[in-house]
Amino acid sequence: MSDGASERLLKVLPLSIRRSTDARVSRPLVALLMLLSAGGYAALAQPLRATDVFEKAAPSVVLVRSESPSKVQGSGVILSTSTETRSMLIATNAHVVGNAVQVTVETTGKRVTGKVLYRDATHDMALVDAPLMGREASIAHAFTPRVGDTVFAIGNPFGLQNSITEGIVSGVRTHGALSLIQTSAAISAGSSGGGLFTGDGRLVGITSSRMLAGENIGFAIHIDHYVDVVGASRLRELIAGALERGADTKERRVLRAAIDTDRFTTWLAFSDAPEGAGLAPERLWLLLERLWERFVKSGNVADRDAFLTRAGEAVEQFFASEASRPSASAGSDDAQLVLLCRWELAGGRRFTSTLRVNIDASTVNGWPARISDSQIVFSTDVSGLFVIDRYSGQGLLRDEDQGRTWTGTCQRAPERRF
Repeated sequence: MSDGASERLLKVLPLSIRRSTDARVSRPLVALLMLLSAGGYAALAQPLRATDVFEKAAPSVVLVRSESPSKVQGSGVILSTSTETRSMLIATNAHVVGNAVQVTVETTGKRVTGKVLYRDATHDMALVDAPLMGREASIAHAFTPRVGDTVFAIGNPFGLQNSITEGIVSGVRTHGALSLIQTSAAISAGSSGGGLFTGDGRLVGITSSRMLAGENIGFAIHIDHYVDVVGASRLRELIAGALERGADTKERRVLRAAIDTDRFTTWLAFSDAPEGAGLAPERLWLLLERLWERFVKSGNVADRDAFLTRAGEAVEQFFASEASRPSASAGSDDAQLVLLCRWELAGGRRFTSTLRVNIDASTVNGWPARISDSQIVFSTDVSGLFVIDRYSGQGLLRDEDQGRTWTGTCQRAPERRF
């Protein structure tokens, strides 16, 4: 992730935390400290009129368009901005960005191209990085609205930019790992990814869905989930940065492949490790923060290795969590691919392999993978690094320990799509 994106991730965190962190280690540590923040918002400030809420909040709402796999028009909310890099971090829904790598972001009279940094189809969440325009929202972090509180939804229903509707909090629901705010504020097609704002203009949720069979029954994902994802993204960066230090080994390649997935970020953010898998992710955050700070101060290789050992435990927990997690799309050709691959080394050596690709879980044969429309990339602790072109079926297998590169051809198994 770029330095600009990292800076915008940091800006989502409470100012009191950012200012209390040593300047030398604030960038990797500040997200880890987020879970330790106390306080929050005990009650709403003096409610504003709808016109005042709109004036305060509307500049943070953008229109988002994507074209993969089909054209979708939705909304997004600016979580943070950087005047130094002239860029912004946007929260939206996964179903708005779809499988796109880039999306179009618009405000009144302006249009830019944004890059999808994170997507989680399970929880319908996504983050987008884009050139700066508009103004960041004021975030109601660690605040739970009361049933009956007045709220305002601002989005782009049917492409009608910056539309505001008023309602109340009808309930605070739990759906799986998500905290959802039910509201009577009107939400229509195109509102997805827009903001749900409190009566004093602070962002409390990202609107995501509505019940078509009912009247004025809409839902927003609590903004705290997005703040947690931002923190988890920073932790992933911290581990990745540590892995770049020192010799390249098989074990470190496995770690890199594991953490370079959105599923790893999601696992950290939602703390869904199974019972008995070791340290809970939130405790790992604290422990890793302390180990990293010790290494930064000492520069000692032993301290770095202690950090990497704990990072390895986190990845092992992640593997255990993935193995115990049932696939939401088991049996679906769109989500499950089986590839038959033939590999050859100069000199005539050959072997074959069967690869089971789970697109929803971003895994190949259970190993974390980077899966895009064009490419599948993953690493094992036995064979090395696999790179497969999804258009041509051509593949490379780099055995870095032996300094050899195998070439291969992959085809889908009968009755399976590739």
